[in-house]
Amino acid sequence: MSGKSPGSRQRGVKERVRDLIFVLILAALVEGVLGACNVPADGTEITAGGIRFKVYFTATLDYEHAVEACEDAGYKPLAITSAEVDQALLEAAGKDGDDYCGEARHVFAIDNGDGVWAWSYDDSLVSSHNYSNFKGKGDMLPSNNNNNECLEQRVEGDGWKKSDCDGSKPYACYVSDSETTAPTPAPTPAPTPAPTPA
Repeated sequence: MSGKSPGSRQRGVKERVRDLIFVLILAALVEGVLGACNVPADGTEITAGGIRFKVYFTATLDYEHAVEACEDAGYKPLAITSAEVDQALLEAAGKDGDDYCGEARHVFAIDNGDGVWAWSYDDSLVSSHNYSNFKGKGDMLPSNNNNNECLEQRVEGDGWKKSDCDGSKPYACYVSDSETTAPTPAPTPAPTPAPTPA
């Protein structure tokens, strides 16, 4: 027979149950704080919608410096010209339940001064492409009444909205079309024999 009294065994069980409940509550709190958000390392490459692009979630920059950072790395600012690219950028940092993780990202389009949105990489009009995501209600819709307006991708998943170009945000750089392969080197011509002296 064990040396413990029934009362002390009961207290031991209660302490273990209390500890187990504490661990479960702690795990739920950690999950609530961290969720399923899995922010990729800066420079992580993503392929979607026929293109490859790199994301930068922790090195947030204002619009002008984000454009420069892409160009300094040999890339172009990412133009979100397809639903697949828009969704891939939105989901890149993960989801916590029904919520997308992270903060609003730069959509590299700017009011060109004529009240029309143009892509930064080539100044083509956003409306000239087959895709745009100007959605929302009220002030989420771009107004184009100020030359210092840019666009951001809302993490609520409900489209793009106007934003101040000076705000630091995550961004993405276009790398290449995903079908692009490295060029095949030209064949080396066979050496020609030297003429024989006569």
